[in-house]
Amino acid sequence: MNKSQKHTLVDQLAQEIGKAQAVLLTDFLGLTVDAATQLRKELRQAGCEYKVVKNTLSHIIFERTGKQFLQPFLKGTTGIVYAYSDEMVPLRILHQFKKKNKEENDAELPTIKAAVIHGTLYAPEALEKIADLPPREVLIAKALGSIKSPLVGLVSVLGGVLRQFVNVLDAASKKQAENKT
Repeated sequence: MNKSQKHTLVDQLAQEIGKAQAVLLTDFLGLTVDAATQLRKELRQAGCEYKVVKNTLSHIIFERTGKQFLQPFLKGTTGIVYAYSDEMVPLRILHQFKKKNKEENDAELPTIKAAVIHGTLYAPEALEKIADLPPREVLIAKALGSIKSPLVGLVSVLGGVLRQFVNVLDAASKKQAENKT
């Protein structure tokens, strides 16, 4: 790759990564070519990109995009995963891929070195916990359900009180009708 090709690549990736909602750095050492191809395919289907770029070029890219805090993680073999829309999708795909790869090859690969999600840097330990969380839609549904549940109970209790009041009035009117006859 000559200098002009490198400049073009750096410009293109800086533009793409600059727009990304999430950027994850992975160590793919030990990952087979077939596994890496499958991972790229899964990420691409989900609207994510997986690029392997020399660390020196990655330093320049992160400098241009304001993500210099990722530079210390650029050691050894580094793959860059980035997503534009749902920032949790690449993390979940990598997490599931690692589990599947461990079952098949007895190795949890690729390893996640670090991630930036909405401008916040996350360590690998935190990312493992985040990846185990249910999707955003499920969390929102659970939150709304927990808000709705007490309200439904309150409506039921108030409805019961009103039913009892109506029953008392009905019984009183029947008793009054009996007394008149």
